[in-house]
Amino acid sequence: MEAISRFAWIVITAVVAFWVVRKLLAWQMNHAMQEVVTELELQRADSPATAIALKYAGKRYYRLGIRDYRPYALTVLLQKGVVAVTEEGHYYLTGKAVGKKFGI
Repeated sequence: MEAISRFAWIVITAVVAFWVVRKLLAWQMNHAMQEVVTELELQRADSPATAIALKYAGKRYYRLGIRDYRPYALTVLLQKGVVAVTEEGHYYLTGKAVGKKFGI
């Protein structure tokens, strides 16, 4: 009986830890998406003529420090149609409505 109880606690702890990690990652992605949208709004990049280059949009081969979720957030925003890219590789807002949590 004690072995079953111990196993149950291990399973419950693992499930709770998994849930907490998923929530943390979702929060980090939402925060990164808000940063990208805010940066484009501050630069007034709302048309192809006013599009800007984003330093974190390109491929980085050397990373040191904590993970930067902005490149992943930019990919999600491109897929959702909130952000568009020009032929030169500059980014701008499309004007599509953006929610606070981006559906995560």
